[in-house]
Amino acid sequence: MGGRCLTVTDARVRTAARLIDAEEPATQVARDLGMSLATLYRRIRELLVPV
Repeated sequence: MGGRCLTVTDARVRTAARLIDAEEPATQVARDLGMSLATLYRRIRELLVPV
């Protein structure tokens, strides 16, 4: 489908979710990945929440 290429892999998003669960500040995790907080939460939701 169309759209931009994902520069952050699914594995990195899963790692980010684990860091947030370990009480790492979500804003810092998003900044380290080079994405907005909203994008990080959306990617986590797409990966980890069953449809």
